[in-house]
Amino acid sequence: MSRYEQLLALLQESPDDVFLHYGLSMELIAQGDLRAAQTKLEEIAVKWPDYLAAYYQLGQLAIGQNNIELAKKWLNAGVDLAKKQNNKRTLSELNSALDELS
Repeated sequence: MSRYEQLLALLQESPDDVFLHYGLSMELIAQGDLRAAQTKLEEIAVKWPDYLAAYYQLGQLAIGQNNIELAKKWLNAGVDLAKKQNNKRTLSELNSALDELS
């Protein structure tokens, strides 16, 4: 059973586990299925808006698609959330990503 299949099986058992959804999105990126990964990450951002890692990954996917405005949107949303959560490490990563866009 592949990692992708394992994650799907685990999601059948625990459909509300955000970490499994995020793991699936990372596996989709690893497989090169960026559209499906983006869809999954957007789902996470809507269903679990406090899951900070999704915003960074959405920003990175948008950068990869050369969609700078969308990247800024996701990264800035992540900055706001990181400040709210007082997550200095992720805040630094998000700000670095934004700085590279300037």
